[in-house]
Amino acid sequence: MSYPSETAAISAPTQGLRWQNLWYSFLVETKVFDGKLAAAIIKRDLKFEAEKLGLCPNLAVILVGNDHASLTYVGRKQKACEELGFGFQLIKLPARSNFDTISHKIQVLNEDPQIHGILVQLPLPKFISAGQIISLIKKGKEIDGLSPTSPYTSPTAQAVIHVLMEEKVDLKEAEAVVLGRGKTAGAPIAKALKMRGAKVFVANSQTPASLLTSHLLTSDLVVSAVGKPNLITGPMIKEGATVISVGMSRLELDSPSNTRLVGDIDETSLMGRTELITPTPGGIGPLTVAFLLKNLLRACELQKCRHP
Repeated sequence: MSYPSETAAISAPTQGLRWQNLWYSFLVETKVFDGKLAAAIIKRDLKFEAEKLGLCPNLAVILVGNDHASLTYVGRKQKACEELGFGFQLIKLPARSNFDTISHKIQVLNEDPQIHGILVQLPLPKFISAGQIISLIKKGKEIDGLSPTSPYTSPTAQAVIHVLMEEKVDLKEAEAVVLGRGKTAGAPIAKALKMRGAKVFVANSQTPASLLTSHLLTSDLVVSAVGKPNLITGPMIKEGATVISVGMSRLELDSPSNTRLVGDIDETSLMGRTELITPTPGGIGPLTVAFLLKNLLRACELQKCRHP
């Protein structure tokens, strides 16, 4: 059976795209991965394991300023800790806090035997180097996997790999595109995919549009960690590909106060064209938190072993 040209799909008029998407909807049944359910299973197992080992992990989060998105992300981590019976401590600092102030807080937490994991919520104010701050966290407590010396894998990368493994997506020799090369998402995701045999093309805002387009149309897997609403649409993607949205942002509706959380992918236009997508909300986000807590439990276990 012959299929319409993907290249033609990008340049086709809106009416043509509508008919083409209808054509694809008869060919591909798109699965929407349930990240909430997957995260709930992981957290259930973590709670059972912690109780079995007699451990009560404690997470400390440093939040500088009152960024709305950061407050939301911290709230989700706190809620997840409470669900599992894990300890949670939030250290809130003013947005004007300097390097020495944050450094002192980290040092105190490093030396506290009751704190097993330390996380600095990003982004930090522009005048403070996130890399330098993260490097101050004791290696065994840096559970976000951002430091080169951290023994833990990035929770976001773990979340992406978990989706792919659960859905039996074959990564060996697979063509993959990762949009975004940030330290918290894009870079560790690309590294994790390469370790599993994928051929990874990493793109950012400097990547020529024509080069990115050619890779998107031939890739089996696309992971977007940009934080731009509906960046990836159906006509941009190879038919039958897997598309994972890591980036999240708020899309304004009819007023600044009326917003909706959306991902990097236009889910509607990808339905019927892709094999698998992750939704926002309810996709990678809940899984990332679950794997952060998995790292926390491992950190607690190791520290308890060293300090019985």
